[in-house]
Amino acid sequence: MKKKIATVLLAAALLCSTAFVGCGGGSNADSSADNGGSSSDNAGLEEQSSGGDAQYDDSGFLDILDREFVRDGETDDYYYTVYDNHVRIENYKFKMDGKSYDVVIPSEIEGLPVAVIEENAFAVYNASYLEAEEITSLVIPDSVIDIENSAFKGNTKLEKVTLPKRMESISPNAFNSCFSLKSVEVPEGLDLLYAGMFAYCRSLESVTIPSTVSEICEGAFKDCTALKEIKIPDSVTAINAEAFSGCSSLEKINIPDGVTKIRSMSFLGCSSLKEITIPKDVTQIEDFAFADCTSLEKIDIPEGVWQVLEGAFESYDGKEPTPWYKAQPDGEIYINNCLYKYKGKMPANTKIKVKDGTVSISEMAFAGQEGLTDITIPDSVVDIGWNAFEDCKDVVVHGSSTTAEDFAEDKEFKFVKE
Repeated sequence: MKKKIATVLLAAALLCSTAFVGCGGGSNADSSADNGGSSSDNAGLEEQSSGGDAQYDDSGFLDILDREFVRDGETDDYYYTVYDNHVRIENYKFKMDGKSYDVVIPSEIEGLPVAVIEENAFAVYNASYLEAEEITSLVIPDSVIDIENSAFKGNTKLEKVTLPKRMESISPNAFNSCFSLKSVEVPEGLDLLYAGMFAYCRSLESVTIPSTVSEICEGAFKDCTALKEIKIPDSVTAINAEAFSGCSSLEKINIPDGVTKIRSMSFLGCSSLKEITIPKDVTQIEDFAFADCTSLEKIDIPEGVWQVLEGAFESYDGKEPTPWYKAQPDGEIYINNCLYKYKGKMPANTKIKVKDGTVSISEMAFAGQEGLTDITIPDSVVDIGWNAFEDCKDVVVHGSSTTAEDFAEDKEFKFVKE
């Protein structure tokens, strides 16, 4: 089919591109030219779109689900698909001339609103497309309510994008690897900032997030190395894994009160971040959440945090741990009622008695501590990280709880019931 010609050359590159999956989950064109369908075609279209079915969903967006396909079409700039009440841009026709263009996507084609930008429609994946023109600015009309996966991915010279005022969905990786993009105003109406949406936008300095957003998905702003500050609205209740990983210039960020978990690697490598306040309802800080945050000196951790996973405040890839961690004295480090880590080298024949009231022992808490011979675990402990005693040999576990006894049995440690 003609409309797929522009992406055939890129199919192999798609498989190895830097993409994320969803949150656990989802011009130079002239408008008169874009309205260039034949009169007979338009007549048939008007007849098909004149039925009495509902045109808008409960949120006030044009209902584009399960609509009747009419035909494929093309203009000088686009391949598109016509449905009974809207048009979808399938592919942009790159001119392969190496020039720079300001692209304005039309709001209508054949008299119908352009409502969807399809997957990979403007995507540039690898060096084979270096001869394509470089899109430097982009205007997406208010008629568009849905941008599909990787729609604009890899437009490395794109500096400015104007998004619709209100949208229903922007799918994963939509602007991934747009290296020159400097600012983004996220439209109202979006509930999720999907995975990898602005990942690797290395020039991104300013982001405005509306109060309709409830979740920032995996890697949404990963490696946005120019981003210094971001204000997250109170509506956000989840910041997922790697959401801000690698944002090395990030100096200031707020975590809204509705967030209850700090996810894995969510702030990994934010090396300019000096302080962070963790909301009062957070109960868990996952693995490597603040690892490689080499300027992080002050961490306000609420009393409700009972589980802190491996490397949360240390080093992930051999860099320095956080200054907060370095400031802790050698020995057992407790974070509230979590035994997080034994810091330093343990002397030979060491016996440890875990504090009463401790609820969890973190992954890798005693990893590599060959001097440990005995540990007494109180009944209050309900969670022991599987690798909490990695490379510890012949440890004798003392306790009376089934948690301690089961753990000792699983690890083939001697258990002494007390």
